[in-house]
Amino acid sequence: MEEGLPSIVFSQRKTSIGHEKYSFLNTNKCPLQDNHQLQLELRREQQLTEQSVEPLRAQLAELEGAVQEQLDK
Repeated sequence: MEEGLPSIVFSQRKTSIGHEKYSFLNTNKCPLQDNHQLQLELRREQQLTEQSVEPLRAQLAELEGAVQEQLDK
């Protein structure tokens, strides 16, 4: 490989909520840049997970309230 040209690696993986994620990684970046990029990706993935889970939390709260009403009768 010629010096000065980036070494590119194609990556495919599944996120924690089952989405496929494709990315191109420049293997010539310094480890701190890679770490920062991974932190950003993790934050984005965590936000997506939270957005997916929030409606389920609301539904669970409703169901718990309904169960409690039935128990109080």
